[in-house]
Amino acid sequence: MVADSVEVSQSVQEGLKIVSPILKHPSRFFSTTKNVKYSLTLKIKWGIVAIWDFFVSLLLLIGVTRKLGLMLMPKKSKRSVDIFRKADGVFVKGGGFIHSYGGLTSLYYIYFSLYHIILAQSLGKSVYVMPNSFGPFKGPFVANIVKKVMSKCKLVTSRESISAKQLSYLLSKKIDVFPDLAFYLEKADLCNIKHVLDNIPFKEKPCVAITARPYRFPGHNNPFQAYRDYKNALISFIKWLDGNDFYPVLVVHTRAIRQHESDKTCISEIAKKIATECQFSIIDDDTLDCRQLKAIYSQFDYIVGTRFHSIIFAMSEGVPGIAITYGGNKGDGIMRDMNLSKYAIPISDLSFEILRSRFEELIENRQNVLDNIHLYKAKAVHKREELIKEIMRIKGGKKDESFICA
Repeated sequence: MVADSVEVSQSVQEGLKIVSPILKHPSRFFSTTKNVKYSLTLKIKWGIVAIWDFFVSLLLLIGVTRKLGLMLMPKKSKRSVDIFRKADGVFVKGGGFIHSYGGLTSLYYIYFSLYHIILAQSLGKSVYVMPNSFGPFKGPFVANIVKKVMSKCKLVTSRESISAKQLSYLLSKKIDVFPDLAFYLEKADLCNIKHVLDNIPFKEKPCVAITARPYRFPGHNNPFQAYRDYKNALISFIKWLDGNDFYPVLVVHTRAIRQHESDKTCISEIAKKIATECQFSIIDDDTLDCRQLKAIYSQFDYIVGTRFHSIIFAMSEGVPGIAITYGGNKGDGIMRDMNLSKYAIPISDLSFEILRSRFEELIENRQNVLDNIHLYKAKAVHKREELIKEIMRIKGGKKDESFICA
């Protein structure tokens, strides 16, 4: 698995071997965890590093210059290249990282996002793209690069119909839809998380899980105000829940060193505003793995989630919810495929009034929502078998091979 090991401790616990990224983020030389906002000076510094990174990484993609590129790389990156060389193939994990919102950095951003796939292809490796979300592809040459890279993959799959339609049009071929892999994740036994569950009054009143995250609102005229409005909407909603006999629980779903990716940053700011005004709890435990988190979500009556995998974890366990969508097509697409589009609210449109109204509608239509979730889950079981068969067909039935998850 290609990742910075400090960010993927849960994957290490699962027994996965972590490979250091070959093309790293230019922020590594200007280490700071406080990255919710960026100064112009910092962006310029990043740009200088990115130019050098682009030059060296490009050398690795060409056979005659690869040795020179390796000479200019640190030892960890050299080892990672060697692992790519020896691998029989590369699987791209499910997610929604292949998108761009335009702007000056869009070309490098999409190159950075796709680099390990491009490297694998330059080494003659088969690449299998697991159910992903794709788009938008804003910015000069972005769509062209995505088209060139994806068209060379052995298998490309989408996790929702909006992305499948966009990529099918771009590649001029049909892209099949398979549910997000998290729908198949088995939850942990409840006895393993008793220490967490004992602190939540599940039997006393309906409990609502809430996930929140820092967000920069790319393309917004006033991103800082938009982020404040987002937090204020959640603050007002949490107070409303408390005043209407619900018990709100803020869940730190995604953990990271840098503030922009750490849910704890946003949740701490919200908690300060409501600390003396209502009853609530926070689940913040860095020992919890994905299966334990899924088990925790299964105990709630409802969920309002910004982190979309918190929505998937909860809904796949029969918990209805509202998705606050951002970052490409993932949220809108998956909620649409479940016939639950009305319960997907774009993060830029979020307000307390909209959130309260949709939540009241969710309560009123709870059984209908659950019926849609159950229908989708039943379909997902068959689609999983189809995906396995398709991968084995392309691989020719070979089993004893080594693969990298990029």
